[in-house]
This record gives sequence, structure tokens and C-alpha cells, in this order.
Amino acid sequence: MGKSKLREKIDEAIAEFNDAIKQEKLIIRIVWGSADEEEAEMAKSVQAEEALMQHLDTDFRLLIMPSSDPSLYVDTVHLSTTFPEPQRLQMDTRTVFNTIKSCEDSTTLRVVRDGEEIYVCGTSTILAVHNVDARSLADALSRLRTATTLVCNYLAKDEGDDWWSLVTGQ
Repeated sequence: MGKSKLREKIDEAIAEFNDAIKQEKLIIRIVWGSADEEEAEMAKSVQAEEALMQHLDTDFRLLIMPSSDPSLYVDTVHLSTTFPEPQRLQMDTRTVFNTIKSCEDSTTLRVVRDGEEIYVCGTSTILAVHNVDARSLADALSRLRTATTLVCNYLAKDEGDDWWSLVTGQ
């Protein structure tokens, strides 16, 4: 698939979802391009396409990464969220375990290091472009939205399940 075909696949999935939902407040909105000039240049240098999406009052970043070798690898869609403020990750076992367990299936933490500190700045997931349809896209957005809420609430407000206790009994 060429660059325009990759974008077309995403647009088709969003249109299919929005046609099926038929409720204005539930539709997926997308704007192609980057909000950051530096990120736009970086995406362009690797022939990636970027978009900003919104669904159910959650903002998502979408990045289509074409395969470096289509005979071996698939083209991918990287979806991510960003917390309002990066959250410092305390490095005790219970906090790290509970933070990781707060992620939904197939979602990961977006982390940055600042000196000796580690900050969680959001969550992300990756899909193969050829597998993207309305259901898989809606599922990925739902998992990201849930993971973002759970992780951010756990780190910022100390709210959420104590997975450590549930697993270890401590």
C-alpha cells in the first residue's frame, strides 16, 4: 500500500464507524496533519502520516508508519494519548506493578526520563494497517481511553485498583 492508500484505509474505517453509530456525540473526528512543526518534519522524514483524532471527549494522536520492507513487515498505525500533565512514576514495586496493570490489553505506557526520575506522559497501542476496520479502531480507542483514565487517576490521585494486593495478598 502506498502512502495515500494507508490514509484511505483509516478514513474508510472511521467513515464506517461513524455511519454505523449515527450519533453526533459518539462519532470519531479526525484532522490530518500535525500540531507540532518539529513532529511534522520528523514524520515526513520517514514518510509517515500524522493526524489528530477525537472520540468521546478524548484526544488521540495517530501516526501511520509505512513498512521499511513490505515483504517482511506490515504497515502500522500508532495511536496514543497524552495526559494533561506528565505523572512521576514512583519506583517502588507496588506503584510500578499497579501502574502497568492499569493498562488495558495491548496498551503500553508512554514514558520519558528526566534525570533520575521517570514520568508517564500517556498511553499507546499499535495496529497493523491492513487489519484496521471500524470495529478494531473503535476497540483500540476504547482501550486507550480506559488505560489513560486508569493510569492517570492512579498516578495523579492514587485512585484505582490495588492489583499488587489482589495478586500477592499483601
